[in-house]
Amino acid sequence: MSEASSSRFSFRLILGFVAIVIGTALLLENLNLLPSEQVYRWWPVLLLALAAGRFLDRGFIWGTGGHVLLWIGILGLLGECDHDEIIQRWWPMILVYFGALMALRAVLPQSPKLPDSEILNNSKETQP
Repeated sequence: MSEASSSRFSFRLILGFVAIVIGTALLLENLNLLPSEQVYRWWPVLLLALAAGRFLDRGFIWGTGGHVLLWIGILGLLGECDHDEIIQRWWPMILVYFGALMALRAVLPQSPKLPDSEILNNSKETQP
């Protein structure tokens, strides 16, 4: 699979799907077809979807925004599911996580990301 076709699944695509999901859920709530507590309870899942999109766009190691969204989503889910004691006990794990991430970034070389126009030009040159 070429890089041009794999770059179509990106943060912007997931952000668009998140907007569709939020709009649909709020519309269903306004039409009294979905209770508002169900709409607002699962907001952290949307952050996790955005984190996944950021990882797909920039890579797992280099997607800083994805890591932040990931942890906010995890903490939000734990809070919504009444697991506050887990948050209080294990919050230092976030420091360990980001410390390990920074150490990995210091050790691993960052691969340069080509702009979409260069990817398309390179793929056209390689085709017979």
